[in-house]
Amino acid sequence: MRGKKMKHKIYLQFCLIAALVILITTTIVTALFYQRFKAQVFSDVRTYAYVLTSVDTYDEATLIQEVHQLDNLRVTIIDKEGKVLLDTNADIGGMENHSNREEIKAAFETGEGQ
Repeated sequence: MRGKKMKHKIYLQFCLIAALVILITTTIVTALFYQRFKAQVFSDVRTYAYVLTSVDTYDEATLIQEVHQLDNLRVTIIDKEGKVLLDTNADIGGMENHSNREEIKAAFETGEGQ
């Protein structure tokens, strides 16, 4: 009888350790895949931005249509002072100046920002 209790206790501890290992492994793998996915998304957005900047003959309606075909992205175009010239998902009339935003400051300093 005592041996059966000991086997049961060892079995429960083994199951607990296995569940803990599975949980830790899943967490680590999820974090790694999230980082990889995030890097890929930023790379894709960077590519879309280069494509959009290389074609400067679009009118606003055509640009909005093209952007929505590119994975339904939101694109905001601003001038050098931070004034919003075009936004594909919002009315630009009520938008504030973007020159104080961190990603805009980085873009002005380095050529791109996130």
